[in-house]
Amino acid sequence: MQAANSVSRLTDLLNEFYFNVKVQNLTRATTLYKQLEDSYDEFEANHQLQTQFNVVLFGYALLNVDFEKAQDLLEKIEPVKQLLDDQWCYRFYLFKGLHSIICNSDFNDARTSFEVAEQRLGSIDDEIERAEYDYKMAFMYYHLEDTLHSVQYITKALETFRDKLEYNKKIASCELILGLNSIDMKQYEQAEEQFYRVLDYANQIGDNSLKSNALHNLGLLYASQNKASAAVHWLVKSLSARKEVHYITAYLLSRENYKLGNKEDASEWLQKGIESCNNYGNNEYLVRFKLLEAYYENYGTSNFKTVYEEGIAYFHKEKLWRYVDEYSEQLASYYRQQELYKEAAEYYALASNARNKICQSEGLN
Repeated sequence: MQAANSVSRLTDLLNEFYFNVKVQNLTRATTLYKQLEDSYDEFEANHQLQTQFNVVLFGYALLNVDFEKAQDLLEKIEPVKQLLDDQWCYRFYLFKGLHSIICNSDFNDARTSFEVAEQRLGSIDDEIERAEYDYKMAFMYYHLEDTLHSVQYITKALETFRDKLEYNKKIASCELILGLNSIDMKQYEQAEEQFYRVLDYANQIGDNSLKSNALHNLGLLYASQNKASAAVHWLVKSLSARKEVHYITAYLLSRENYKLGNKEDASEWLQKGIESCNNYGNNEYLVRFKLLEAYYENYGTSNFKTVYEEGIAYFHKEKLWRYVDEYSEQLASYYRQQELYKEAAEYYALASNARNKICQSEGLN
């Protein structure tokens, strides 16, 4: 009887812990984490509960931007994931897909994880869990630059979250994704309004993580409009509310400082970004940093051509077509300036093919 009561108590705490991770209430989630950690001996006696605890810890680590811990937990869960029922399997794969995006930029793995999550979702009668799935899909499609599907999924998620008072922060996170898609659609005023709404809300509730994301996105907004000084201003402000420098922020700060002619600052951010990529094991941005350095520091040299050709080959292998398009255009332009028309035509054709791949992908999803 005592054992049954203990399992029931821990299950209730686990579900509350998961709920607060889901609504991104880091303060309450941390309190519950400490309570559950005090009961870890009880978890060790029940492998199923221990695995469920690790699943929520996995999501908590992602929310807390502790990616090293998240990786450790992923490696713990994988060998014993058969202990998870449909509901917990859904939660695990949703977190795994998110991990693939934000830590590794591995969108193929993310898509696979979300497909498994969707299969389990069919046996779960919970509209909030469906909205969580829609939110993660929107996040993935934004990073794949598939604006149409990203907006479709985030709109569905918002329709559900807006009816629930306790999901205000999740609504704000949806607004951030909508704002990012507005940038891609060149609806800059709309994006600005969305980011400022989130920033006001983050200040009201004292949420530094949400505040940092809103400030970062404002920096991205101005960078997208070639307003480098404004971009640097907001990107630097975003770091004051963040524990560490993320490689995406470092990349933007390096690029925008290069545009302003601030080579020393640009180089400093570039090195910080490379360090961040190595910490997270992110190869996509590691290659992008090498290309950025080659463009601004070694343009016109043999090293520039080598780095660009190798970088484009890497993105082609990984089927990251937006980067194949972007960097092939840049290399083709360089070859055209050098009157190497055969090489220029080759990379213009590669860029055109990449754009076709993007269109096909959007049409098939």
